[in-house]
Amino acid sequence: MMVKERSDWENYRDRLLREAKDFEKHKVVFVEEKTKFEADRKSEEWGREGQASCCRRSPREGAC
Repeated sequence: MMVKERSDWENYRDRLLREAKDFEKHKVVFVEEKTKFEADRKSEEWGREGQASCCRRSPREGAC
């Protein structure tokens, strides 16, 4: 009986280690995607701000 319990425990331990490694891999990918998303969002906001400041100019100054 003890051999089976040890085998079960080792299988459980191996599975947990695999899941932890998979989690770390997915976490890295997530952080990279999040960083890219935030950079894209900021550049989009800056683009909108530039567009808005351009639209606030008087017609004499010329359009963008």
